[in-house]
Amino acid sequence: MKKIIRTSEDIKRTLIDTLKKNNLKLTRQRLAIVEILSNDRSHSSAHTIFEKVRKKVPSVSLSTVYLTLNLFKAKEQ
Repeated sequence: MKKIIRTSEDIKRTLIDTLKKNNLKLTRQRLAIVEILSNDRSHSSAHTIFEKVRKKVPSVSLSTVYLTLNLFKAKEQ
């Protein structure tokens, strides 16, 4: 089986499409989460993602991170 390598732009586009398909606004918080996820190849915890996003968008809540990650996870299955 051939492994498909996706670029960070492909990942970003997929995540943004998921938000749009679920009628969610592309807020600064969500876009910062998308940015972190698309550029980070490690398996970071929600709290680690929250800390990284918070550096860019101090108003983000841990709840927003969890809700956004859960949405992406549900669409993955």
